Amino acid sequence: MRHTTTAILVLSWIPQWLFLWWCQQHPEWVDRYYTQGLYPWWQFFRTYFVERLVFSFGDLCYLGLFLGALFFIYSKGKSLFLKPWEYFFQSLGILALIHLFFQLSWGLNYHQSSMASQQNITLEYSEQALVETIDTLLFRINSLHNSLSKSDSVTVDFPLEKEDYLRLLDAPSTKTSLWSLPLSYMGYAGYLNPFTGEAQVNGRLPTLSFILTAAHEKAHQQGIAAEEEANFHAFTTTYKHPNSYIRYAAFSFALRYCWSTLHQLHPKRAEIYKQNLHPGIIKEYQQQQDFWKAYQNPLQPLVNKIYDRFLKANGQAAGRKSYSQVVALLVANRQKL
Repeated sequence: MRHTTTAILVLSWIPQWLFLWWCQQHPEWVDRYYTQGLYPWWQFFRTYFVERLVFSFGDLCYLGLFLGALFFIYSKGKSLFLKPWEYFFQSLGILALIHLFFQLSWGLNYHQSSMASQQNITLEYSEQALVETIDTLLFRINSLHNSLSKSDSVTVDFPLEKEDYLRLLDAPSTKTSLWSLPLSYMGYAGYLNPFTGEAQVNGRLPTLSFILTAAHEKAHQQGIAAEEEANFHAFTTTYKHPNSYIRYAAFSFALRYCWSTLHQLHPKRAEIYKQNLHPGIIKEYQQQQDFWKAYQNPLQPLVNKIYDRFLKANGQAAGRKSYSQVVALLVANRQKL
């Protein structure tokens, strides 16, 4: 990379961050010209090609980048140590280019108006409102469990393959990740590839989790960036689905978040509500916990911390905790459940 090109790319960090700061102050502009303007056309164009592939093109691209980086380090050898500052600035330049593409390809969605402001939703709620929401969700999931399981003490047996549920969700560019094992050890259920527009789901997940993760990543594909809003969109697009197993996964997903919040506020009251759940449902929640426990490792806290800072750097002040903020949206819409 020539010195002039490197200098231009490195200096481009300044206008990039100034533009992002301006976008944060003008979310209505992002709504109109990016999220509802440029982004849908760009997403349609790129997914038109990748959704026709049976494999994850984005996963292969990441593999190529990783192998390319290893080859670069190997080929340069000692020169990396002889000219460290030169390669450091070249790396900054390359990162600036990647950052620009990320923002234009998907990242500007982080700066759109919130769902709460668009729909004039109050996100403050009382414990009583939360309890009323849990009451409704409990009734719904127990009823579905009765119709889908042999008895209230056994788990629901999902009859279809995971890829079949992707088809039922009408998610052709949502795919099982080729790197599901590394994702499991990193603690990730799925992710959106911002460069190819593909949604990746961890194929090792229990089917119950797989379905809502797919719906969550599909929401990201549609330009919904905030994690709590993607969670809420995943629920609203599945809890009335014609397939009863997908509806069951939706109510299981919503109840887990609401019950966890009640448990933080009032543990004893939450345990009373837990007794009203069918034993088979409780077993399913335990299976999901056991899945993640099986992949716990010393590096996971570091990965979580990096992702937490990534979310905060992109306007999500709560970081990883933003996922659980879906409870406020569920409570605000409890009358529709």
